[in-house]
Amino acid sequence: MNNQLIANKTGMVLLAASITGASVMTTVAVSAHPRSHYQQHGEVQPSPTTKVYKIQEAALQFEVASGWKVEKGKHGQFTVSKDEATATIAASIAPLGKDTANFKPEALFKLFAEGALKDVKKDLGDSFKSTEPTQVSDNGISEMIQSFTANDKGVEMQGFVFVLYTDNPVGVFAYGTKHLSPTMKDEFVALIGSFKKIE
Repeated sequence: MNNQLIANKTGMVLLAASITGASVMTTVAVSAHPRSHYQQHGEVQPSPTTKVYKIQEAALQFEVASGWKVEKGKHGQFTVSKDEATATIAASIAPLGKDTANFKPEALFKLFAEGALKDVKKDLGDSFKSTEPTQVSDNGISEMIQSFTANDKGVEMQGFVFVLYTDNPVGVFAYGTKHLSPTMKDEFVALIGSFKKIE
């Protein structure tokens, strides 16, 4: 597994976020369709083992289980990651800038996804396969999601890009190994399912 590739991809996302302005930033996550997995498991209840993080610019919050590494950048973006034996996953979460709220949802998603996946496609070549973007709504927030899979030096990888359409849209890019422990998978699915407006 190429941990360096994962680190580089999330770093690239954060760099893109820091120069957002009128441009759009990038983010990645793991699961064929993370929202559907979350809904199948029912509501995830907050517990003493999770911590709430807030993106004030977007009036959005999310929860992260203990044991995950969380880094906040100076432009309001977050990187969330976890390594466990042969499994690893990282997600970059960042506001795309108030100017992007004027984009039509499909145009914003296309711009964001193209930026997020450009180097991923280049590095992973023909093994990169993606689904068609899907529009969903969760916790009262409209979203567009696209998942992808790839093979990195013999290791099955999985990820996704999605945009949460708030007054200040947020982009998420997640990427990691396809095979995760049940606990790691549940924690990640809960994180992705926890996005909601700040209470």
